[in-house]
Amino acid sequence: MFKLDELRKLMQRYMELNADEKERLSLLEKILETSKDSQEVCLRSSPIGHITASALIVCQETSRILLVKKPTWSQHLQPVGHLQEDETPLDAANRHLTWRLDLGFIRKLEYIQSDLDPLIPIDIDAHSVPANIADEEPGHTHFDFRYVFFVEDEDMLSKDTEMYRKHDPQWYGLDYLKRLNSFSKVFFKIQNLNTPQLKRRRFYGHLIAYSTSPRVSTIAVAHIIPDVTDYLMALRRCSNLLGVIAKPKSIDEDTKSLLLDKGFHLNFSARNSREQFSFVSEQITNAPSPVVLLDIGGWFSTQLKQLVDTHGDKLIGVIEDTENGLPKYEQLKPLPTPVFSAARSPLKDNEDFLIGQSIVFSTDALLRECGSLLQYSSCSVLGYGKVGSSIAHHLLMRGIKPCVYEVDPQLQLKAYNQNCDVLPWHRLLANSDVLFSATGNQALKLPDFRSLKNGCYVASVTSSDDEFDFSFLTSEYSEETITPYVRRLTGEHNYFHLICDGNAPNFIHGAVVGDFIQLVRAEMLLSIAEIASIAENKSAYNKNTFIQSLSQENRNHIAKLWLKIFTDRGLLD
Repeated sequence: MFKLDELRKLMQRYMELNADEKERLSLLEKILETSKDSQEVCLRSSPIGHITASALIVCQETSRILLVKKPTWSQHLQPVGHLQEDETPLDAANRHLTWRLDLGFIRKLEYIQSDLDPLIPIDIDAHSVPANIADEEPGHTHFDFRYVFFVEDEDMLSKDTEMYRKHDPQWYGLDYLKRLNSFSKVFFKIQNLNTPQLKRRRFYGHLIAYSTSPRVSTIAVAHIIPDVTDYLMALRRCSNLLGVIAKPKSIDEDTKSLLLDKGFHLNFSARNSREQFSFVSEQITNAPSPVVLLDIGGWFSTQLKQLVDTHGDKLIGVIEDTENGLPKYEQLKPLPTPVFSAARSPLKDNEDFLIGQSIVFSTDALLRECGSLLQYSSCSVLGYGKVGSSIAHHLLMRGIKPCVYEVDPQLQLKAYNQNCDVLPWHRLLANSDVLFSATGNQALKLPDFRSLKNGCYVASVTSSDDEFDFSFLTSEYSEETITPYVRRLTGEHNYFHLICDGNAPNFIHGAVVGDFIQLVRAEMLLSIAEIASIAENKSAYNKNTFIQSLSQENRNHIAKLWLKIFTDRGLLD
């Protein structure tokens, strides 16, 4: 039987989400508080009241709900029933589905969890059940834990089955539920199911079901920002997540607290530090299964060979997210372990395009705090890769013709073709009011800072240690704080403004790129399976192999799934 403490925690979480239902569930709270074990509240023999579980099957196409015949009550209800020993309420809801609907239809259902914890029901209803003389049951209360399942269309339910003839399932409009007292609350909850958070959970739920990788352990580098929670929950579901290394310049305190409350092992060691190596090495040593490292920006690159030398085949691969981190692994020859990269994936192009937009947005906002306007500034972009070209594009959309410096002749041509001015290095530095640095290759060093136009605002698209070389800068320039995110550096030759200490400014405003970021996260999750497959078949891996990427088949699956989940019109549109 589901443990009483677990039931109490489940109830506590539900009440946090539904504080207005305290009165109608006061009896259940009292029973949970006074019971000695879960049998007193779960088993049918409990005299005052007990928990039942039910499944609400909603058709996405028609927004109707499936009810089945309940002969005892002479009406149609959702599949519902009592709990058995060793069942969670969700287990019981699934079991009662199999008692009333054929398995072919049940396999087409998609469970929709309404909280990060899949055991939290969308609704708990308390309703009185009259005495049943035939069964010698006194009147009592049912506390029905309700879980929602989606099905794409009503025709997926075959009428030519014994189950159909026995239970007479029928589709009812959600308005019908609205008229039933016990469904008055859940009607509105179903209406609100089409939230961004729910879409993310559905997306990752499908992805995990699609992946067939053996169980592996993982350690992930992550930006601790609001939209990362569902991704890390998915990573924990599909692997044994040993720990999360937080990128220090993108930590949202509320997200940090939530992840710690959810039991995530967060680590705050600096990149390339002894503390980072010790943490990773200890986790690999204690891991119950082979380990894959998920990276953002080459955090493991300098220590990878030592980690492989220390742990051998226990470390089976690395997955890198960014264009900034990819060259750090390309320099490792031979590769000590398989390395996959999502940096140059067509799926990531969508995210990179929006990162450029968010960099421009945040820089503009910070300039306004200093009394400057982006549209009246001479703007330049260092590097015309995916993010740099996106910055230029969004400047052009604002009526600003940017100047570009790029070493690749083909990208120079592309920049010129897209209506940018392509300038030599020193001329660009001397004429820029706002400079966006998007090289990931320490583009500016002390002599370059000296060449900047007086008053220039310098913004990066990535971490300061990747984009700039600040060696000797503080010995030559004095600092003055202009706003919390802008410093003025004044030296003998000139003065300029540094935005966000040289780090990407878009994290101030959440680094919002919408749910396109889920595409590359999905690619990283599925890359775990491909690395696990290589580890199982060691002869398939040659250490001289180039950095690999996810198969086209898997990328197509991610794209189709994303379009299905994130572009639907919702239940009641």
